[in-house]
Amino acid sequence: SIIDSYGAFVVVGYYTGGRAFAQYMGNADSNTNVEQKTKSLEKNINASLVYKGDSLNGSFGFNGKDGTFDSTVYKRQDIFIRVKTLGGIQDETGVVNTTMALKDININLQSWRKSLNDSKNHTVIDLIEEGLYPMSDFVLERNFQRRFDDTSKEILLPVTRLYTPSITIARVLTKTSASGESLYDVAAVLTTRQGEQIVLSKSNATDAELRQNEDDNVFIKKAQIISAEISRYFSSDIQISYNTRKRINPQMRSPLCMVLENFNEKGFCKYYHEATNMEYLYDPTTKLCFSFFADERDESLLEVYGLSSWASNLVEKQISIATLANLYTIIGL
Repeated sequence: SIIDSYGAFVVVGYYTGGRAFAQYMGNADSNTNVEQKTKSLEKNINASLVYKGDSLNGSFGFNGKDGTFDSTVYKRQDIFIRVKTLGGIQDETGVVNTTMALKDININLQSWRKSLNDSKNHTVIDLIEEGLYPMSDFVLERNFQRRFDDTSKEILLPVTRLYTPSITIARVLTKTSASGESLYDVAAVLTTRQGEQIVLSKSNATDAELRQNEDDNVFIKKAQIISAEISRYFSSDIQISYNTRKRINPQMRSPLCMVLENFNEKGFCKYYHEATNMEYLYDPTTKLCFSFFADERDESLLEVYGLSSWASNLVEKQISIATLANLYTIIGL
């Protein structure tokens, strides 16, 4: 909805003033070569342009009735022009922004040009170089950054509803061997309210150990261990299950998937930023962080994720937003 309302980019720099556009079109015999057409049209464009003086008081306009015109390819009735202005005050609205034959054109833009002496008549006429920034540059959360970018590129479909958060223990593609073999780890995958898959990875398994994960018996045993571990901080408010058939490839951009390496729930602190009503649960060691909107310190959202009890026992410790933005991988809940 943000992209639909405001677009995928933010304007950060632009020029103001006035600008006049003129578009020309010529009808010529199809046997005439392109070079001849181009040269003839350019001569007639230059002949029709009235431009005297660099100041705002100088003459400026388009006149197809007087002047020396080239007729080797085009006659004046074969050339059409459309003039449009941005900014300023234009008196001759009857001929501006209307397509007419060059022979009938006599547009005097001097009064429009003079009107630009008053900055109140200025408008945005162009963007500076690199004057557009993607919306994602103004978002701290990595998953929301990806969602902005990939939704605007139509890689992801827009989120039309909120999901019930859940955890599924599944096989997650970790690497591809030199021989092209896909090697999967067993990890807990948190599905957020937006349907994103966040892999809570703790493993540093060898290739041999990863190959063993193809055995369902090995998978189930590891899934039971992981389930017992995460149940220490994820309460029964969130569903925890395992799926022997599900395989996740984080490199695929749809559905959105992100891997949190070396995740460890024991080292987290929390910080409430009063200016934005945002709360951050962060680990200074792994530089991982969860964020959510906590209006007047309302932490009820954590109940949906089954993290309320865990978060209530975290030590409150202030941290700068700049540090979080520059050094941490932040996941928005």
